Amino acid sequence: MNDPGPDPELPPITSLSKKQRRVLGTLIEKALTVPDSYPLTVNSLISGSNQKSNRSPLTNYDETDIEEVSREDFPDFEEMEVGMEIEVVDEDGDIIEATIKEIRPDAIVLDFNSDLAGKSLTYHVQVVAVREADEDEIEMGLPASMMDDLLDDVYEEE
Repeated sequence: MNDPGPDPELPPITSLSKKQRRVLGTLIEKALTVPDSYPLTVNSLISGSNQKSNRSPLTNYDETDIEEVSREDFPDFEEMEVGMEIEVVDEDGDIIEATIKEIRPDAIVLDFNSDLAGKSLTYHVQVVAVREADEDEIEMGLPASMMDDLLDDVYEEE
């Protein structure tokens, strides 16, 4: 089989989104494992792209994500209980979620770990639609939804 190489009329692929990588991975996997089923129908591709996935933790949170804070910083500390989730504002003005781990006479111990930290996750992936990219998406190498998110982040920083 002769490979004609890249089509000079198409823009080069410089990056792929997670969904694009999943669909491409499915196409490659099926081409290698069940080549007689090619060409795939759209339903076959969607079915192959939808899967149950397990991920083991990639990070290991530790005591550095736990911090003691003076009770004076919490004027409503009488209402606080161990296990309660609260929001605190950091030195940059960002809101961070924390769980109260311990309440002492002089300090409150806060845990800034995610409640998913260190846990294995199982999730189901389902491709619900496939569409052509528009000109802006092709030029930027990103789907419109990601471009909107990036623009929102830029305007929030200003």
